[in-house]
Amino acid sequence: MPRRKATGINEADSINYLITQARKLGTAAHTDYKADWLVSGSIGSKLWEIIDEQRNNEIIKLKFDAPMPDGSLLTDPQNQKLLFPLQKIAFHLRMGSLTGDLKTARQWIIAVEAIINFSRWLVLHGSVFAPQKHGFRLITEDHLVGYFEEFASGGIINTLKLKERFIATAHENIESDIPLKELLRDPYHLDKKFISDTFLWLSRKNGIVHSKRRKLLIISRRHLHQILGCSYPVLDRYSSMGVFLDQFDRPANRANTGYTTAPPPVPRRSPKSKDETITRQTMRMHKRQLKILFSAHSLIPDEIPHIANSAFEKTSTSKLRLDGHTRLIPIEVGLNAIQKASEMVVVYGPTIVQAVLHYARNYTAIREIRSLTFLTKRMNELFENTRQKWLTPDTPNIPSQSLCERFNVVSLTSNVRNHNIDKGISFKILHEAFYGACALLIGMCKPIRDGEIHKLKRNCLISEFEGGGALLIQELEKSGMMGARQTITRPIPSVAARAIQLLQVMGSELSKIYADKSGPIRDYLFYIPDHYLKAPTGKALSYTLNKSIDTFCALHNLPNDENGTPWVIRIHEMRKFFLLIMYKHHDNKLRSILSYAAGHTNLEDLDAYISFSHDDPESVRYESECIADKLLSLENGVLLKSGNNGLCALYSYICEHFDVSEISALSKDKFYHFLGAMQRSDIYKSTVYTLEIKDSDGSLTTLDFAVRFNGEIDERYN
Repeated sequence: MPRRKATGINEADSINYLITQARKLGTAAHTDYKADWLVSGSIGSKLWEIIDEQRNNEIIKLKFDAPMPDGSLLTDPQNQKLLFPLQKIAFHLRMGSLTGDLKTARQWIIAVEAIINFSRWLVLHGSVFAPQKHGFRLITEDHLVGYFEEFASGGIINTLKLKERFIATAHENIESDIPLKELLRDPYHLDKKFISDTFLWLSRKNGIVHSKRRKLLIISRRHLHQILGCSYPVLDRYSSMGVFLDQFDRPANRANTGYTTAPPPVPRRSPKSKDETITRQTMRMHKRQLKILFSAHSLIPDEIPHIANSAFEKTSTSKLRLDGHTRLIPIEVGLNAIQKASEMVVVYGPTIVQAVLHYARNYTAIREIRSLTFLTKRMNELFENTRQKWLTPDTPNIPSQSLCERFNVVSLTSNVRNHNIDKGISFKILHEAFYGACALLIGMCKPIRDGEIHKLKRNCLISEFEGGGALLIQELEKSGMMGARQTITRPIPSVAARAIQLLQVMGSELSKIYADKSGPIRDYLFYIPDHYLKAPTGKALSYTLNKSIDTFCALHNLPNDENGTPWVIRIHEMRKFFLLIMYKHHDNKLRSILSYAAGHTNLEDLDAYISFSHDDPESVRYESECIADKLLSLENGVLLKSGNNGLCALYSYICEHFDVSEISALSKDKFYHFLGAMQRSDIYKSTVYTLEIKDSDGSLTTLDFAVRFNGEIDERYN
């Protein structure tokens, strides 16, 4: 039984919140372009500051001074015909006058950035659209259909011709003797002298930066963003562009001369990364974003032309890849990660927290009165004098041991991010990995989304059970309306509860040390200091937490994935691992182990905790994804028909039902929805079995599904 009753949801407060939101959205014409959420900025401004009510009224910024392909800025006077309607659309979208199914401020910003990228395409084709004179007004349905055909062949990288324009710009500036057409013929295998000359040209323009993480000199993405007039995150978002730019990487320990003979760095991407096609999901999302732009015709008809819906439906799907989905973590990788995370939290966690607080107190005290040079020297001395002080508690099963000896911690911080324990790591890396271990335990033991875990509040642990385990309270990311999210409570095992308790202690004490009474994440569970020992800024929460998980994975040498790189676990992969491993693959022996891990006193409690239900949309979706993968593998000849009679029968039934010759012709939503409906209705049945995957590094065990349908049964079905 719980030690205290869980806090209920106050319905009156929720209703009042929705009413307040509705009133904010309900003003008539909004022609003055003023609103409570718009703290600063107006039509024509370079910067808008807005209130994000879903994140404790945090102020977020939206910049409009974006570089364009012709070298101008969007906010320059000549681009007002683009800027003004774009900002009006952004305002109406935030107010709700335009609908875009956007639930968060971040989604709103992404939609606005998509329209900015479309504006860049107009500038790139200025001879056709004359955007400085006409803005968006000369766009026709045929133009839009053509744009989507370009987008289907490589996304924004292709619509803005980023690779081609970079090669042409470099070719002109270095005065290369190689014909431009020859270079453009194969952009992924450029001439070595061209690469070397381009690198030196960029070096002189301060366009080369040192990547500490990769230990390489690379082209500055921000510099390219200015040269090409594009959004710099796009340059690494598309793997094909990353492969192209990787050609220019050089070892960081060489002088700025002689790069023609420098050994090339080890490729960091697989050959698959050159694939320039985009997924159907990417296309659907981009079309929704541009529909927002043209739906504004009803509000500002003099600035936005009317475009019929048919223009958004004409793109061929033959160029598009099928949507990817979440990888299933191999069983050895997942269970090994849980074991290592449990060890770090249960055995070493209290000592890590104690050491972190000690160094944070001293850092803050010294920083207030002394220079940065003295601070660095004093903190290094402090670490050397205290490194042997951090001992784990002595218990009957585990004797006391030195924290720094166990993880070979040789310094407080380091300019090099080394994750190899044998070579020695910094305490900063260990501290970062501890956050990753806590996140991994929570994510592995309780299905949770990326957008939910880093926003957990410090008081999220509301009840503990007598026999172990606890109740976690959280907001659901994909729920509620107009910013109001559903709050739920779910059971978690005692090891995850222990991780949360340590984070609570560390976060609470750190906020006191930093005198943080009004910071953006002062009451968050993952209160991760900025630059290791400074008060958190609240920026890039998801990135910071995922980086901590990456550090944990690197520290513990997880096996390699299918591309030969060490496995890095993502939060959404933890979610799938829990649902499929815990829900679908347990026998009586495993039930007892899970019961102990979950902190339940009897097996009935466990069954209530992990029982699989076809009413659970997440479970249905993940199983549908796996069955869909097998059906597509069967269609492409990757999977043999022999031994898969049930799957073959299911494939034929789906093709006949939709009157298609190939299931790859179906949309993802239609395909998954149909499989899910069949699954919930028990029209087909499936079982899970283990599958061993062998490679040069050894073997890994994963899960696969066997099918029974219309009397036909797969060989592995039982």
